[in-house]
Amino acid sequence: MKHILKPLLIICLYELSKAITYEIIVRKQANDMVDVPRDYEVSR
Repeated sequence: MKHILKPLLIICLYELSKAITYEIIVRKQANDMVDVPRDYEVSR
């Protein structure tokens, strides 16, 4: 039983850290300011 739990725990921790890292990257990139080009006028 112990031989099964250790690899399973490692896989679970790997997948969890991958998901957390992805969320951190997405949230950091979502806050970037986008510069509006000045060469044309936007009319609403």
